[in-house]
Amino acid sequence: MNDSPVAEGSHYISDKSFREFLINNFSANGVTCVFTNGASYKQSTIKGVAYYASGGAGGLLPDASSGNCYHYLTVNVAPDGVTVEQIPEPWTTSHPLTHWLENVLTFVHSIFYAQYVNLLLIISLLLLLFLILYRFASKEVNYYRDFSDASDHEESCKQLNVAMFTNNYLPFIGGVPISIHRLEEALRRRGDRVVVFAPAYPGESDLEPGVVRCKPLFYKKGKKFIYSVVNIYSPEIEKNFLEGHFDVIHVHHPFWMGRKGLRLGQKYHVPVVLTYHTRFDMYADYLPFFRMIFKNRLSHRLIKSFAQKCDAVIAPTTTVKEYLENVGVSRPKLVLPTGLDFSSYQSIGASEIDGLKKQYAPGDEVLLCSVSRLAPEKNLDFLISGLKLVKKRSTVPFKCVLIGSGPEREHLQELIRSSSLKNEVLLIGSVPPEEISKYYLASDLFVFSSKSETQGMVLLEAMAGKCPVVCVRSSGTDDVVVDAYNGFKTLQDAEQWAGKVVELLENKEIRQTMQKNAYSYAQEFSIDEMAEKVEHFYCQTITAKRTFQNKEE
Repeated sequence: MNDSPVAEGSHYISDKSFREFLINNFSANGVTCVFTNGASYKQSTIKGVAYYASGGAGGLLPDASSGNCYHYLTVNVAPDGVTVEQIPEPWTTSHPLTHWLENVLTFVHSIFYAQYVNLLLIISLLLLLFLILYRFASKEVNYYRDFSDASDHEESCKQLNVAMFTNNYLPFIGGVPISIHRLEEALRRRGDRVVVFAPAYPGESDLEPGVVRCKPLFYKKGKKFIYSVVNIYSPEIEKNFLEGHFDVIHVHHPFWMGRKGLRLGQKYHVPVVLTYHTRFDMYADYLPFFRMIFKNRLSHRLIKSFAQKCDAVIAPTTTVKEYLENVGVSRPKLVLPTGLDFSSYQSIGASEIDGLKKQYAPGDEVLLCSVSRLAPEKNLDFLISGLKLVKKRSTVPFKCVLIGSGPEREHLQELIRSSSLKNEVLLIGSVPPEEISKYYLASDLFVFSSKSETQGMVLLEAMAGKCPVVCVRSSGTDDVVVDAYNGFKTLQDAEQWAGKVVELLENKEIRQTMQKNAYSYAQEFSIDEMAEKVEHFYCQTITAKRTFQNKEE
């Protein structure tokens, strides 16, 4: 036995009732001797049965200098009984150091005879650890691009079949749907075939060319958002995808439809490109619980985890690219803002612009404009507070049209009234995307307060309409506004922000110079040029994917 039924020393059976059961049964059945393991040699007799603790099997002695020594037992079984004798193995020397050395050598020697199973396990584990370390150390890693690969070209990218996956799309008005629509149209003008997989909205047409409307699993038109959640488990999505024979998948969200696109790409070995449009950490207030952990931890892990599974990532600004690198995204990246469609500006006549200006600034006031969803993350309370200071500090009359809709409309209307800005600030609601350019052209100055943007799309649109910008410095504005050239960017300080607005109100010459600069700056962001860069990035990603797959095979 290993543990003794006799409660002596440290190696005995802990269950008292079981010990008594064994002792009684050994005695009742005429057992002569019971041998057990133990830290040291012991002998006792209970109810006519002799119990011997052998003292282990060659383990290290607890204290080699206290008179302990190794021993073995001889057992002689004869008709008249059993005799057991302890035979000690005396130390060969008397010095404590040599005792210790002899102790260790005896222990190692005993392993081969009494603990060979343990020895084999130890050797196996060491061998396994060595193999793992060897594989880790010997695996060749090259973090540089392979310039020797002859297949590194883009001959197969003359015309592309592109699948785009999005959680929201027109007629829902928002930055992501507008960005997608502009890009797909520009790519089609370049000869590419683009199919957008988007939610169906009940009551809207499902027959647009180049758009696959996916049936909703859930639909609700709420105060804050229009919820049309696609049934991503529908086999129709995969069926339509396979019919397209796509070269590349472009996903615009890191969850739901974006994840559906990623899974199809992984399943059918199609490269996946992600555009990071939205700062999800700024939308934590919409969650019913876990807001803090989502804002500070989960939102960033979501982006990193998803982006790392894609083949490439598009960042709308350099600041966003830096953010992606900071959270650990190592995939190839392209910095590319949403392009501008200048044709919508060029088609607007002077009479339309004058008519709109007279409608909202009939007294020839300086006309300010802002475009934003009326939602908490857009920081519109700050904008109203800033305009209140503008009115207080400047004698130049102004009007400000605030374009957009959202859950904060009633709150903002009350704030405008209580700030005595009822005659200056007008909430005019949403404007169709194809008509928004005329409002920029009619305005003299664009004001903006949001800090939740990944790119300043509306800022560039305003500049294309010859509007200089006054904004709060943030991730979406810092890369777009060149301070004192095409506008001003300030800290979130109402006094500072209002001061810059007043400066442009009262200095017509400076304002007109900045209007010209803003228009000139915006010319660099043509949607057709952006589409050309995206197409080239698609081709690079496709080539890299094919090269990797060939090496794997």
